Amino acid sequence: MAVSRCPAGRSPHEVGARDRRALGLGTAGCPSRRRPPSRSSLVFPASHASAALRLKRARDEASADIEDFRKQRQAESDNFSTSRTAGSQAHVRELQIHTDQEVSKVKKDVELHSAEVVDMLLKHVLNVNTSYTAKME
Repeated sequence: MAVSRCPAGRSPHEVGARDRRALGLGTAGCPSRRRPPSRSSLVFPASHASAALRLKRARDEASADIEDFRKQRQAESDNFSTSRTAGSQAHVRELQIHTDQEVSKVKKDVELHSAEVVDMLLKHVLNVNTSYTAKME
């Protein structure tokens, strides 16, 4: 009888589901009868293995695609950086030329007007009006 297989003299109804499964008892406390394996249970491990293999291949292909995309974007970024660096060097040269032109223009203006500026300064410095007196209170 199934009762004799129950632990510690308990009845089948007092045994938990885990205990019943471990003892090979069914839900009513009777020994469970196992069916012979069906065709689907034999096919499943093979289909599971092929599905796992397909997933692994897909993962590897996706990783390769991601790596290719990453390399492509890195190359585009490097090309952009080098083009901007070359552009900034050209910009620096252009600014240097413009600065040199402005400096030469200022030097010419100084040469042309230096006599006038000196005369004007001397006139205003030497002709100081001293008629103003401070009021002392």
